[in-house]
Order: sequence, then C-alpha cells, then structure tokens
Amino acid sequence: IIMIMVASVVLLVNYKVNERHQRDKFETTIKAQIELINSSVLEAVFAYDLEQIQAISNSLVNTDLVTEVKMFDHRGKSLATAVRSGIADMSTKVGRNGIEIVREKEVIGRYDIVFSTQELDNLLVSQLRSSAIVIVSLLIASLATVFILSRSLIIAPITKISESLDAIAAGGGDLTRRLPTTSGDEVAILANNFNRVLEQIGNIIKSVTLVTQKVNSNVRTMSGASEN
Repeated sequence: IIMIMVASVVLLVNYKVNERHQRDKFETTIKAQIELINSSVLEAVFAYDLEQIQAISNSLVNTDLVTEVKMFDHRGKSLATAVRSGIADMSTKVGRNGIEIVREKEVIGRYDIVFSTQELDNLLVSQLRSSAIVIVSLLIASLATVFILSRSLIIAPITKISESLDAIAAGGGDLTRRLPTTSGDEVAILANNFNRVLEQIGNIIKSVTLVTQKVNSNVRTMSGASEN
C-alpha cells in the first residue's frame, strides 16, 4: 500500500511538472504565433486588401492552434472573420483580444484571436499515460522483487525452523537436534538463540538425571541398611 501511495505521489508530481513545462512552451508558442501573424497581415491591413486578410485568417484557423480570428482596422471596422469548422473542439480556449497591428509606430489595426489547447491536452495525456506505464511497471517489478526476496530470505528460513521444531516435538522431545544457523541473518540469530535454550534445557535435565541417580543410589543404600 505504501509503495502504491508513493507511486501515485510520484506520478502526480511528474504530471504537474510536465504540465507547467508544457504550458510555458504553449505560451511561448502563442507569442511566436502572434508575432508571425502581425508580420503576415501588416501590409494587407495597411492596404485594406480584404481578400488577402481573409485568406490569411482562413489559413490560421486551419491549424491546430487557432480556432477563431477577427480582424479590425484602427477605427474598429471589421476586416475579416474566420472560425474553424468541422470536428468540435472541446478543449480549453485561450483568447487574446485587441492585439495591435503596428506599422511605423502607428496602430493600423487590431485583431482578436482564440487559441486551442487541444494539442497541449493531448500531449499531456500522452505523457501521463507514458509516465503511468513506466511507474506501474517499476511498481510491479518492485513488488515482485520484494515478494521473491521475502520468500527466499524470510519465509523459507522460518519454514525450515518450523519444520525442525515440529521434528523435535514429533521425535519425543529429542533435545540433541539443532536448528541450522548458516544463513547469517536475523533468522540465524533466532535459530542460534533457540539452540542455546535447548542446550540449557538439556543441561538442566542432565543435572536432574544425575541428582535422581544419586537419590536412587542413596535409597538403595538405605533400603539395604533397613533390611540389615
């Protein structure tokens, strides 16, 4: 669960960073597009070449970036209007109104333009999908590695200890058996401590046996004395 939460946070942060970067590039693209439009329509607006202005406007809305353009002269009279037709664009729109067309430091016209973020949104979705695939793949690989390591380093040694304890219990309490301590990890320490406990119990039982034998010997001696 923790790994999934961390992966989700990484994915979110990665998306936000990419989004900020792509939006900065989008703003730069808009500025470059505006400069290009200004240079394209400058002479046409100055000469009131309505056909040329309309052609330029139509060419702009045929791109993925621009959805609508409205051209005006310096008095506010409409010179051309172009709106993208065809497939509906459901993406967020970014409008720039009253952009001035300047010739020799004199404003000769203005235009309103609407930019589409559809290409930006598609790019962000694509990057999000790619990042999600990479992060999910890394998460699956990490979980699989943890599973394999836990089985080999924890579950398998503990299973061996459990089997050894079961064999000791099933063998009538054979205290001479010892658990393996060759793995060199915490499980080996646990097995070593258990072996020490068995050794101590064995020593106690040996001492009790010796005392019992001495008691039996004394009982036999007293029994012989009583018979005499």
